[in-house]
Amino acid sequence: MIFDIEFQEDDIKIIKALLEKYPECELISCFPFYQPNIEELLVENNIPHYYSEFITTWDKFQGFLSLEVTDIFIAEELAFSAKILSKNAKKNGKSLRAFCNVCQSSWDRTESIKTFFVRPEDIYLYDGIIDTFEFYVDSRNVTKINTLYEIYAKDQFWHGNLSQIIVGYIGDENSQYMLPRFGEHRLNCGKSCAQGIKPSCHICDKIIELEEFLKSEKIAVQIDK
Repeated sequence: MIFDIEFQEDDIKIIKALLEKYPECELISCFPFYQPNIEELLVENNIPHYYSEFITTWDKFQGFLSLEVTDIFIAEELAFSAKILSKNAKKNGKSLRAFCNVCQSSWDRTESIKTFFVRPEDIYLYDGIIDTFEFYVDSRNVTKINTLYEIYAKDQFWHGNLSQIIVGYIGDENSQYMLPRFGEHRLNCGKSCAQGIKPSCHICDKIIELEEFLKSEKIAVQIDK
């Protein structure tokens, strides 16, 4: 359930009635962003909830760990530390959420390949780390969710350009010519390349160089899971 931020105490009665009527559904309320007064009201009434607010910094992540939320929605650079985030979240009884099919960066001119997103081929790497992936789609084309679900959840591969399924991706990189090392490295790299911690790390650049060669030679990559 997603509620508008115009939230009144009387709405608590409706939510509690739904929870009591459908206990088997394990209903969880979702709110646009955190507000102390709403958080206090929800906790007082034992209402399971989380916020769809994107958490992109360590301080904010630590702050959300202290709240009585069920899930934390990570995004942008912070999502490059998924393993560490997951460990801390589970220690505090919380789950992680993220978008998989959209380029995410706090700087809109970041090269697409270096933004956070997850290819269908790499989705299995996040099993047990990111608990729920959501699809980013235009509200005018919600039927696309069914197609994305087939690609990500069932097929788990995409024999086409990333720009066709990753929103905001600029470039003609083709997923079937990219080595699995790409997803494995990004799982918990902390985006060290942007911090200058590992100036010798050019994994993304090298993957693209090799992708161009394999594509020119028509040599597709087979991933064994």
